[in-house]
Amino acid sequence: MTRTARTAVMTLALLFVGLAVSSETWAGFQETVLVTIDMTNRGAGGSLADARSSADSVQYIGCIVAATNPGGTTMYCSAKDSTGTYVNCTSSDPDLVDAARSVKGDSDIAFYWDSNANCTLLWVQNYSVNSPKQP
Repeated sequence: MTRTARTAVMTLALLFVGLAVSSETWAGFQETVLVTIDMTNRGAGGSLADARSSADSVQYIGCIVAATNPGGTTMYCSAKDSTGTYVNCTSSDPDLVDAARSVKGDSDIAFYWDSNANCTLLWVQNYSVNSPKQP
């Protein structure tokens, strides 16, 4: 795992611990997470629901899982922020494929990629703080 991926995992782990420890102060808390892209660290993140209900008609984020016969299963994640910056990555790693399968319409996700557009990390958050998907 790269240093960037380790840092991202540790940051996310600390966030989860913080949420668990202070759950009483988070009652009813909601957050809006629009799509952000970090080209320097090759990472993108955001909420599927918030991207869908954003004021602009540009941003989106999500993942696809595709199975082929023969060939196996592949996951693909992509994101476009409100400025039009677009990124994507793909992987056939079974753990990343499983993570991509857990993405729902109101998930918050973050993904990282290497210089060849191979996904190196996919983080999926399904929490009550996530905005619900709107029509």
